Amino acid sequence: MPRSTLRRFALWPALCAAVSAWALDVPLKYVKHTDEEGAAQGGGFQQLVLTTAPPGSDYKLPAVSGPRYFALASLGGEKRCFLFTAKKAGDPPYSRLFFDADGDRDLTDNPPIDESPPAEGVAFVQGGFPPIDIVIGAGTGGAPYSFVVQAFQSEPDPEDPARKDAPPFEAYLVPNCSYTGTLKLDGKEYDLTLGDGNANGLFGDKLGRAPAAGGDDDAAQADLFWLNDGTEGSSWDSPFLCDMLLLGDKLFRVTPAIAAKKLALDPVTADLASVALPAGLGRLTLRPEAGGVSVLLHAPAAAVKLPLGTYRFMQYDLLRKDAEGDTWQLHAQATPKSPPIVVAAEGLAAAPFGEPFTAGVVVQAAKQRSRRFFGLLAGAEKNIVRVNLKLEGAAKEQVNIIAHTAGNSTKFALDRTGYRPKEPQYRIAGTADETLVAGSLNYG
Repeated sequence: MPRSTLRRFALWPALCAAVSAWALDVPLKYVKHTDEEGAAQGGGFQQLVLTTAPPGSDYKLPAVSGPRYFALASLGGEKRCFLFTAKKAGDPPYSRLFFDADGDRDLTDNPPIDESPPAEGVAFVQGGFPPIDIVIGAGTGGAPYSFVVQAFQSEPDPEDPARKDAPPFEAYLVPNCSYTGTLKLDGKEYDLTLGDGNANGLFGDKLGRAPAAGGDDDAAQADLFWLNDGTEGSSWDSPFLCDMLLLGDKLFRVTPAIAAKKLALDPVTADLASVALPAGLGRLTLRPEAGGVSVLLHAPAAAVKLPLGTYRFMQYDLLRKDAEGDTWQLHAQATPKSPPIVVAAEGLAAAPFGEPFTAGVVVQAAKQRSRRFFGLLAGAEKNIVRVNLKLEGAAKEQVNIIAHTAGNSTKFALDRTGYRPKEPQYRIAGTADETLVAGSLNYG
């Protein structure tokens, strides 16, 4: 056997060992939020479109004497039918629910579900039904799924064509389950939660492309993916499940396998280029501008390697320590004016966002409509002036939150919660510098 062939055979076991040591399969545990050990994070929602006619002539329906409202929900790639009605005469038209749990288009072979009474000491929530448990994809091994239906009374609006003849309530499907696990990498442990961001029971919908420059965000809602390594900082929004995950300086392709109850993380090392990032990033979400992959970066290094392509950042968290050692966290989101990040093979790409941050005040004149009670306006329309403090980063990103997240020694003035800077004061003056209005800007 040639000596070069012997060398290749000798190197092959070492190469396989290195790759297998990096590739990860994270076992997942199914948890219901209503159980005591349920996950703290939840998911998104799916709004149900209500109709007064059944979705098809082949549905077998229960005999009801009151109002009937139908809705189709997407669950596990299939459509399942709901029927809302009144439990008894005089009750709201969403106080009883029939559900085609097994998908056989027969709503009579499952008992009706009545809205839950409010718990002791808890304010009443309209149309809160008990959790419904089903199996998603029973023909392919199946996976459990739990959800809650919520319904809320809504008043028709004669001045809004879309609401003029709308049903007297709105209904939503909300996940009641998640998958949790523990990811171990480079001596660190991460608590992992996979949530159903669009309440369709699939847990594998990833963040898609960024909207066109200046356009609306028409990307479908993705599922959610939380990582907690116990470090300082908070999660101010829901991190989305992406095609890839970067931890520190290691890049993985993410593949949920819900039927097998595992999350596969496969290393990605080819066709990458370097990107310089601002120091102290806690989390960053990148979306492809066209074809490409989305990437969730968790506590990335100052320089990382990413797949070639053009990205637009969606949101990020930035951590800083003040002179006394307390930790502050800034959360920002991109705007249509934020420029792309081009990752090319010929050179080092630099993220355009972050410092310096610029503060400004936005003053807007607006009309405020009075609240509507029983379809009638409670008062006259008012002319008002809105005053907002605007904080932008270098990429025209909008800063939503600045929070004091750790430490007790800061010398910066805090608001009464202790988590935010003290509210800035404002004064509106006339032409002779007389004070017309003075006050403070409240955090939303």
